[in-house]
Amino acid sequence: MTAVLRLARPAMATVVELVVTGPDERALRAAAEEALGEVERLEAQLSRFRPSSEISRINALAGREPVPVEPRLFALLEEARALAALTGGAFDPALGAPWTLDAAARAVRLGEGAALDLGAIGKGWALDRAAAVLRERGVRRALLHAGHSTIVALGAWPIGLVDPRDGRRRLARLVLEDRALSTSSVHGGRAPGHVVDPSTGRPATGTAAWAFAPTGAVSDALATAFHVLGPARARRVCDARPGLGGATLGPRLRVFGAAPRLERESAGPVPLVTRRSFLRSAAAAAAAFAVGLDAGAAPAARGLDPVTCAVIGAGEQGRLLLAQLTRLKSARVAAVCDPYSPHLRKAIALAGRNVESYTDAAHLLDEETDVEAVIVATPTHQHTPVALAALKAGRHVFCEAPLAGSVADAQTIARAAKESGRVFAVGHQRRASKLFPHALTHIQGGAIGSILQVRAQWHKKTSWRRAVPDAADERRLNWRLYRETSGGLLVEEGAHALDLAAWWFGAPPVAASGIGSLAHWKDGREVHDNVQALLEYPEGRQAGLSLSLSNSYGGEWELVFGTEGAILLLGQAKGLLFREADAVAAGWEQYAKKEMLGAFRGLVLDADATKYAAHDRPPPVPDGGSADTFYELERFLEAVRGGKPVPCDAAAGMRAVTSALGSAAAIEKRAVHTFDPAQFE
Repeated sequence: MTAVLRLARPAMATVVELVVTGPDERALRAAAEEALGEVERLEAQLSRFRPSSEISRINALAGREPVPVEPRLFALLEEARALAALTGGAFDPALGAPWTLDAAARAVRLGEGAALDLGAIGKGWALDRAAAVLRERGVRRALLHAGHSTIVALGAWPIGLVDPRDGRRRLARLVLEDRALSTSSVHGGRAPGHVVDPSTGRPATGTAAWAFAPTGAVSDALATAFHVLGPARARRVCDARPGLGGATLGPRLRVFGAAPRLERESAGPVPLVTRRSFLRSAAAAAAAFAVGLDAGAAPAARGLDPVTCAVIGAGEQGRLLLAQLTRLKSARVAAVCDPYSPHLRKAIALAGRNVESYTDAAHLLDEETDVEAVIVATPTHQHTPVALAALKAGRHVFCEAPLAGSVADAQTIARAAKESGRVFAVGHQRRASKLFPHALTHIQGGAIGSILQVRAQWHKKTSWRRAVPDAADERRLNWRLYRETSGGLLVEEGAHALDLAAWWFGAPPVAASGIGSLAHWKDGREVHDNVQALLEYPEGRQAGLSLSLSNSYGGEWELVFGTEGAILLLGQAKGLLFREADAVAAGWEQYAKKEMLGAFRGLVLDADATKYAAHDRPPPVPDGGSADTFYELERFLEAVRGGKPVPCDAAAGMRAVTSALGSAAAIEKRAVHTFDPAQFE
């Protein structure tokens, strides 16, 4: 019969508790008492509050002479020194003051005014020594903790993490086997006070951190360091030394390095965990998970948890997408990235202080291992390397339209997206809107007969030019104005209309022609400010585009002509159906709201109305920008979580930009461009 014994004793300014198991209760008790006695002895050696301790003697002689110390204490100081170097001073028992070790004399010398405080490593060291005593006495399975902040496990033990705001609710569970675990965090949401950033001398501002290590001393020190460093730099510490793992808690839990698998218990964002509530007691946690915990079991189902996202590219469009993500309950923004610091600062302000920031996309993908979905909003010519890297890293991808800057790149992305098995969406947002799919339903139902033509206009008097504080950033910020980095109006704006044409026609174009000119903005740019394009589709269908940066009249619209009528779509605001005089009226038309446009009467297409609706209620538009942008991101996140199809996939995005690039080529060559069908495959 296996005996289980639990002993506790006040020590190290906290309570040290041991849970030991074995066949002989008397032997277990003797071993546990001896182990606790070792902890008390070490407290007398390490406490800076006891005038007789070795640490107090070292501090008293600071700036005067080196102090020889006991061999095992010297080993601890060597470990502390190494950890201070490993963490760049985030853990430092001297808080940045100078101190040196003399290995030959086993002595330590402090600079004048310096003082050692081993509070951030001493409890872990004491638990290590107590565990060594237990091993020497034949104990093979034991759990030791000091104040619920550092745990040392002999053998495999199930551990529960407890929500500090509700001690009855568990956050996560794990199995700790022959390793140590420490935590450092804020208390009840307030500033911690007990964790000081040595670089500033002020309390650390992080929420919570955990460290997994082979020994309690190392985990104790690193929990403090990880709290100061944050997840990105803490991960680099783990990478630099084998056997180390960690986790940090902000808006969500991030796990990295050689950490055990954590099984989350809650469906929402992971709440705050405090040092004192990390584990109510080792024995209680073990009992809580003694039933049903399998170290090899699959992680708990995520259900419909928010999708953890990163936004790469924080220019104007990237911040628009970011603003909508922050309004979606199905998204949790973890990180933003942009190499241009003014853009990055604006994105951080938009996303909130808990977001991680990067200037390099590859670094973000490497560091943010819990990011599930990446929003690619870089300039078009930079989409390809970022999207491919995200797919290779196993992330789902939402890529702003147009998909790429060349046909070859678009095909490469579409192929990689198909092979990856990940969700890939392209930001042709009108496919996700309420209005445009509603119009397509009428088209497919024969409301305008057979489709003949699509016409589209995008007129906006705007220079496209961004203010550039530093001339060195001219081509970075005004990339749309130069042929090396931009396809001009037809690619950057016309691709959206050409996506709609292919969507409605059900086929890509066969030929394109057009004209372009630089008629107004003669400021050194290399792309046209006025463009007209005409494309031919199968069965004699046509699409005509007018795009201008020099006049705003008419704004933005799409017009679909059929043999029995036409549908006019005015941006996101309204759809009007105009019937030919000889067309047969449908039953719903008598209930539809009518509006006059010039001499023609149109039937209002209301995507949210039934035939008996009042029709005066406008569709809901989320605050902060385009409703279509909100809806396309919402649909993307639904696809990630629920397996639903995205409105526009990589293949459709590839066909749209290929159509636009071919049309642009026709204008440059002043000749008809014939599309190779293989380009759309």
